[in-house]
Amino acid sequence: MQLTPAFFDQASIAKTSKIFKYLFQEPWRNEETITDLTLYYAKRVEDAKSLWSKKSIEFQNAYRIPDGNDWIKRQNDKKFNEVKRAKADYERSLKCQTMLEEFKRKRT
Repeated sequence: MQLTPAFFDQASIAKTSKIFKYLFQEPWRNEETITDLTLYYAKRVEDAKSLWSKKSIEFQNAYRIPDGNDWIKRQNDKKFNEVKRAKADYERSLKCQTMLEEFKRKRT
């Protein structure tokens, strides 16, 4: 199986946890992969947090009071959904990073 960043972006939390478990069964063999994943998740969390912050600021700046106008309400909802997706992506990345750190701590 090829472990690429795209795989970890699409894999479920349970599947990611299983892969971490397999990696840490023989950590001496997978040291390079563990290091790569640690660096990947550090950057991923940082990027996701900055995107969430950016989308949140965009929403705050673009928000308009609907005044019964459906088009404005749809635009507000669209921006708000972008913020929610960015937040969910950040939380998922943080959870995977935390799982990886937990496996590393158990190993030592």
